[in-house]
Amino acid sequence: LHGKMALRLKSLLYSKLENEMPPKMAGCDALALRRYGRELADEIVTRLGGDIDQWVTA
Repeated sequence: LHGKMALRLKSLLYSKLENEMPPKMAGCDALALRRYGRELADEIVTRLGGDIDQWVTA
């Protein structure tokens, strides 16, 4: 289950950033899941998605 969420977060970041992954973000998926668990990871995915949308359109 954690692997699935990590993949979702990673694929979201990759798609939003057009396959350019900043080093700081590359490890955040697994780390976030280990530290906060699945529920918070869902929230992180949602919030990151919104943040990245803002960066891309800015």
